Amino acid sequence: FITVEGNFAPCSHLYYIEKYDGLSDYWENSTCLKELRNMEVYKLPHCDTCKYSSKCRFCRAFSKICYEDFSKGYDNCPIYEEKEKNHEI
Repeated sequence: FITVEGNFAPCSHLYYIEKYDGLSDYWENSTCLKELRNMEVYKLPHCDTCKYSSKCRFCRAFSKICYEDFSKGYDNCPIYEEKEKNHEI
């Protein structure tokens, strides 16, 4: 997201404004983008047990608004489905 002043944010709903010389500079050097990229969504307790976790990326803005933490995920995710347990014979 680029503001009318020419500053950058990860999206229009996740308002972490940073100033960079250009889009590639922002993409490569943003501390906010680095933090978002390095979050291990599969290590979240709720997401770890969901069969869709390898294909899912929850909305960080929703998490920030609801939990004041953009790494938390959804506790009551509407598409959550528990992974099948491995059955040993």
